[in-house]
Amino acid sequence: MKVLLCLIILCIMMTLSDGACFTTLPKLGAKGCADPHDKKLHPPASQWQSNNCMDCTCDPQSQLNCCSKHGVASVPGCKPVLDVKKCTVTFFKDDDLTEPCPIFW
Repeated sequence: MKVLLCLIILCIMMTLSDGACFTTLPKLGAKGCADPHDKKLHPPASQWQSNNCMDCTCDPQSQLNCCSKHGVASVPGCKPVLDVKKCTVTFFKDDDLTEPCPIFW
């Protein structure tokens, strides 16, 4: 019964998050992957964190795969704000972006 409850909670948490991933197919003759944010070229079979908090990989065939480092839950009345230096998300009130929202998990 505990396992079922844990699975239900996990499913609910996954549906509330807005994590994102994307894949870009390589161009003919590509010799690496360009970071979608800063356009820096990375060699095949490499991994890096972009300067907008994405975990990216360039596979051996130069296919680019990037995923956000965090999912963002929807919190009514609050707006998520990304700190790109720390790669963290903080919620602030919609009508006052200087006041953090109380988050109860």
